[in-house]
Amino acid sequence: MICPNCNGSKSIFGIFPIYAEHVSEKNRHPYIEFPCDLCDETGEIDDEYPARLIEGELLRKKRLDKELIFRDFCKKFNLSVSEVSAFERGKKLNEQITKQLKDIYSQI
Repeated sequence: MICPNCNGSKSIFGIFPIYAEHVSEKNRHPYIEFPCDLCDETGEIDDEYPARLIEGELLRKKRLDKELIFRDFCKKFNLSVSEVSAFERGKKLNEQITKQLKDIYSQI
């Protein structure tokens, strides 16, 4: 399945500070190309991504309905901020981490 983030191009464009000191005057422009982190620069995602994305959005909504702010939630359950963020955005994580997160979300 083609990555919906980069449309298969393996990279995305983002805003870059145009006055960064380490960028020469000639090369200053507001956009810079970044590697796509959704597909890990492959241009494709697995067929299970849409289901993971929906599940992640539902669990995020559940967390917010309980008024658990992201960083407070991570701190309360001693979780990695990057792993929780990836989980809520549908990124594929290893089975152990996925199971741990699903267990925690089921407790709230």
